Amino acid sequence: MQLSVLLHAVAHRVGLTGALGRLWPTVQSASWRDRAHVLLGLAVAIVLGATNLSETEQLQAHHTGLLAKPASDSTTRRTLAALDERTLKRIAKARARARRHVWQLMHLRPDGFPWLTVAGKRLAGRVVIDIDATIITSASNKAGTAVTFKKTWGFHPLACWCANTQEPLSMLLRPGNAGSNTVADHIAVLTDALRQIPGASQAKIMVRIDGAGSTHDLLEHLEALNTARRTVRYLVGWTITEGDHAAIAKLPVVAWEDSLSQDGTVQDGYGIAELTGLNTRPGWPEGMRLLVRRVRPAGRHKKKLTAFEKKTGWKYSVIATNSRQMWGRKDVTRTTPERPVDIEEVFPELGRYRRTSTRLHPRKGSPKPDESSVAGPFLWPSAEPWPVCTASHDKSTGHRLADVREERRILDAAWQRDPRGGPSEAEREALSALQPGLHAPEIGNEEAIPLLAAAQLFTRDIPDLNGPEGCDLLQIFWCPFEVHGPDRTIDVVLKWRHSHDVADIRSDVPEPVVVGRKECVPVTCVLDPEQVVEHEYVGMLSQELRESIEVWEEELLDTEDDSEDFGSYDNEEYEAASGDGPEQSELTYQHDLSIPPGWKVGGFASWHLTGPAPVTCSCGAAMLPLLTVHDREWDNGTLSWVPLEDRDSMHIMGANVPTGVYLGRGLMRVFTCHEDPTHPHRLSFQ
Repeated sequence: MQLSVLLHAVAHRVGLTGALGRLWPTVQSASWRDRAHVLLGLAVAIVLGATNLSETEQLQAHHTGLLAKPASDSTTRRTLAALDERTLKRIAKARARARRHVWQLMHLRPDGFPWLTVAGKRLAGRVVIDIDATIITSASNKAGTAVTFKKTWGFHPLACWCANTQEPLSMLLRPGNAGSNTVADHIAVLTDALRQIPGASQAKIMVRIDGAGSTHDLLEHLEALNTARRTVRYLVGWTITEGDHAAIAKLPVVAWEDSLSQDGTVQDGYGIAELTGLNTRPGWPEGMRLLVRRVRPAGRHKKKLTAFEKKTGWKYSVIATNSRQMWGRKDVTRTTPERPVDIEEVFPELGRYRRTSTRLHPRKGSPKPDESSVAGPFLWPSAEPWPVCTASHDKSTGHRLADVREERRILDAAWQRDPRGGPSEAEREALSALQPGLHAPEIGNEEAIPLLAAAQLFTRDIPDLNGPEGCDLLQIFWCPFEVHGPDRTIDVVLKWRHSHDVADIRSDVPEPVVVGRKECVPVTCVLDPEQVVEHEYVGMLSQELRESIEVWEEELLDTEDDSEDFGSYDNEEYEAASGDGPEQSELTYQHDLSIPPGWKVGGFASWHLTGPAPVTCSCGAAMLPLLTVHDREWDNGTLSWVPLEDRDSMHIMGANVPTGVYLGRGLMRVFTCHEDPTHPHRLSFQ
């Protein structure tokens, strides 16, 4: 009884009762039953366990005196029969409005919205939808029943659930003989579900489906749902064929990694590997990845094992996904906050100046050779020579590379131990001994020295990484001496390859003994790539649009309640972290709405120091930013870009400079030819 009263009270408080009540005209009659109360009473009775209309009437009769007089089963039946398509759509809109209000309240809880945890990582900002069909048996020949694939009699409804909140978003009643992988049904129920998600047009959504989802048309539909503002990722089951078995057989032992459980702990006896590229089934969406999982078969599995599985002693399962990262391989999933304002709603003409980029979010870690990274181990063939610098310059004087890393190790440990005081006296004494000088007199100016491994990027992880046809891996090197060219900068070398061409990986990576500046040596970092939308640098916009934006920004400054109008820009939180005053939270196009800070691939280039300077290839084609190397991931002027997962730690010393790199005046861009990425690249510094 208490649960029934609470459910009715919640429906009233969140506005669902009132919203449903407005769908029908008010009738002044003692015999009339308010249709909103009829539907709510039915829903509550189902929650309490009712399985037919007779039971709903009996359950509601127990609440007489506390709630409105219950509707009879015949009244409920007439109410349901009268629900035409137009009314059902209006009910769905009422549910969506109530859900929007409830989700807003959930965000205000101390624990916030219930983002899912997968492989020990909190998927902040991502709404997860599960689509699945189930068999509901029927004891009699009711309308819509039929023989099911399990040889029972009943229904085979298809439903969408929000895994974050465990809410049913939409459901399609189907006869028992309805197909499991009917594309039209999946699309229909997903479309209705998206209408129930607040802000679905700008959301980050993950759709999970079992093997019924691995159809060409459905996956193409899911890909088509991606827009400049909405990101849709999928995880679907995959029916294994002999071709898949052949691809699995090609996997080297090093390709298999430990599989993680929901809480992030290692699952004993389970392994997972990337199968993408080894399987060549045609016709599937571009960018789709295949991940294979293996486990030692239990007794119940042995009758269904394939010949290949019996031979290898493993049971395999494969999933298809368009996610650019594999959970369980990185420490944190990072999410850029929504922009404080949708600038294209204010200036629709900015739609012509929109482009995507992939923020790399480098953070200190221990990547593997087959992972994207900054300064991590490279997937480099053992028989292929390592790139070297042959330019004539002083290569003997500077910092020992070993000293640079030792200094960083000491400082990291000191600041983690004592965030206020930092290094101890003994540590300061050790640091003072790490000085630059003539550390390699035996190395002459003309001798070749190994280049530093700066970054390794896989196209599977980074959607905006586009290279030569047939290549899926970009490896970036540079000479750690800023002495090259007329501007005396570092020299950058790009190497494109196909990762599956690398069989034996080189383990003894050569490195220079001495480096010019400490800031030329990147810290080893794992990456957590995230695709975002950005807009052109303000100086590259049309004059009319620039002037309009300037007027708009001035009007914002003159408005007293800026922070309330654009509440996603949390002034107090940012000010507390930065230690600066309210002026740091002024909303501007350049700092908050156009180009994100930090390392990234693709997108636009900022020209804040030199002014706009279009870059052209020797062939005459335009060159676009391939890679941006920034000295910091955020500063006091770009706090609105701080990932949600870094809010609590962004005040810690060094949190915004994970790579330790400072090139030029803090910002280096690598440009490549738009027509042919194999043409010589160009560098630009800000």
